[in-house]
Amino acid sequence: MASSGKPFPPAVALVAFRQRTSQVIGEQIRRLAGDRVPIDCFSFQKGLPHLGGYPLVLVSSVELTSDVARQVARGTDILVVRRTIRRDSWERLMALPPGTRAMVVNEDQLSAAETVALLYELGAKHLELVPVYPGMHEPPHLDLAITPGEPQLVPPGVRILDIGDRVVDGTTVVDILTKFGLFDEAANRLVSNHMSRTIPRSPGLWATLGRLADMRTQLEHVLSLVRDGVVAFDREGRVTLLNRRAEQIMGRKAISVLGTPVAEVIPEVDVGDVLGQGVHVEDVVVRHTGKNLVVSKAPLEREGRVLGGVITLREASEIEQLETRLRAELRSKGHVARYTFSDIEGESPAIRAVVRQAQRMAAGSGAVLILGESGTGKELLAHAIHNASPRRNFPFLAVNCAALPESLLESELFGYEEGAFTGARRGGKPGFFEEAHRGTIFLDEIGDMPPQLQARLLRVLQQKEIVRVGGTRVIPVDVRVIAASNRDLRQLVAQGLFRSDLYYRLNVLPLYVPPLRERKADIAPLVEYFLRTHKAATKIAREIMDAFQRYDWPGNVRELENCIEYLVNVVEGDPSARDLPEPIKAAVLGTPTATALQGDPRVIKVLGLLGEAESSGRRLGRRTLAQSGLGLSEHELRLLLKQLERAGLVSIGRGRNGTRLTSAGRELLASASLPS
Repeated sequence: MASSGKPFPPAVALVAFRQRTSQVIGEQIRRLAGDRVPIDCFSFQKGLPHLGGYPLVLVSSVELTSDVARQVARGTDILVVRRTIRRDSWERLMALPPGTRAMVVNEDQLSAAETVALLYELGAKHLELVPVYPGMHEPPHLDLAITPGEPQLVPPGVRILDIGDRVVDGTTVVDILTKFGLFDEAANRLVSNHMSRTIPRSPGLWATLGRLADMRTQLEHVLSLVRDGVVAFDREGRVTLLNRRAEQIMGRKAISVLGTPVAEVIPEVDVGDVLGQGVHVEDVVVRHTGKNLVVSKAPLEREGRVLGGVITLREASEIEQLETRLRAELRSKGHVARYTFSDIEGESPAIRAVVRQAQRMAAGSGAVLILGESGTGKELLAHAIHNASPRRNFPFLAVNCAALPESLLESELFGYEEGAFTGARRGGKPGFFEEAHRGTIFLDEIGDMPPQLQARLLRVLQQKEIVRVGGTRVIPVDVRVIAASNRDLRQLVAQGLFRSDLYYRLNVLPLYVPPLRERKADIAPLVEYFLRTHKAATKIAREIMDAFQRYDWPGNVRELENCIEYLVNVVEGDPSARDLPEPIKAAVLGTPTATALQGDPRVIKVLGLLGEAESSGRRLGRRTLAQSGLGLSEHELRLLLKQLERAGLVSIGRGRNGTRLTSAGRELLASASLPS
């Protein structure tokens, strides 16, 4: 008996028929498993003792299991060692021509048959293999012998392909280490490297080990990018993982603490409650190595069993810096009042009265209710009121109550606790009312707020406190509310669609913004302002300004801004009334009629050119017409042709179809007095 001299368990017994085979297999397993599992090698050749003290017995062949079972204690695990061949030997074997007949020579009948079965299992199905062994009756006469490291057994004069000793398959080592809970990253690398040089008996497992290695590498890379320090530990409370940020925070390298009890690495953090009761602890401040750390800890569980845990570490100073950057980011994203009363353009008595009234309201603290049609500038006034108020140095948050679904609007306004709903952020999230503390919140389209949220908003106005979604903790807030609506809230109250008590809470300081059609004296300064905003040198003709005065502007100031932007970006050169967007042009200029167009000599000339082309069987495109001496640019000609089309005189085709006269166009041309 060859003993390792180490106590068992956890020593493993290895049994083969021949002592040499047992020693070869044992040495191969030691190279892969290291000193994790001591191996004692036995053989039937030298005599097999009773193996009752071993928790695991390995056998070199399945045929030996029944004999070995009589020598072990009841319940002992018996594992058949799976063996394979090296990859370079396999490649030489697979290079043999299909149909090649060869003897497979080994020490005995069983070993030879096992080798043949192994080669066929691995995929050498293109060969005809015959097991051959010493003492065999009438061995076959073949000129090629394949042998696993036994060339001395090959008959004389036969060509030899020595594939070397069969090697232990990596899956066997995985099974051994897994049984004792010793299969770790280091073992994974050794086994994966070994399997890359052999032909695996289980290609699926080899691929799985490769994927696990890739996942481990990916996990390590991800953890290296995490801003929090991460420390993982096993069920014994020993450190198993330390990311780069944790190394920086603790001033220690991972290699120096792996396998060390957490109590020695971070004595200020007790993990007994995590391992014992599976508790979660969030954001506890501890003092470690002269730093204030915010620590969280949680168990790692599988099927209700605690396998270990994880600790996250953050420096308190870093959190303070992050909050400062977050506030700056919120400001850059629009959570700040951008406009003042000086940004409100207009000279009409109506808008000046609104500005004076709003300036007086800014000095107070009561709720403001801004009413007016869409596009009149209600949000601009809300910004200006905040910037002129004592709260100007605190947050300003704007929320459109009509743009968000009810569930999302509730969590955005009032925040939520961790676990309040599926997808809720870990640790919860403060709502806009909390973030606007000591500042102002602007609730646009308040008339579209769902009834349930109206009740919650009323509580904020009455009690100056909120409760997060899914929470019970009452959080006091000091926020001024400015609300706005383009709907008649009194009518909504009468219809039961808006709470009357909320209406009166909001209507402390009412402010009405008149529509643009009631203050047309503001159109000219607004036009100049929008031209400056777009940095345009465009000149707005008198006829356009006259058209603006005749138009009712249902979209108010926003529609006027859109119109100026259209003229600046679409029209080449200085625009005329014919260049206005269709809704405005149709409203103030009307649809051109054939009678009105008949007096325009350019119209008659264009119709004449189209008629001549039609008589000769040709079609004229816009470019050809522009080159016919009309004195019009292509742009001017395009606008003229669109007028003719709206009047029903021509039909504008695409591509080679050109533009052709309609029957109305031919009639007009026939009745016209063409100039001589």
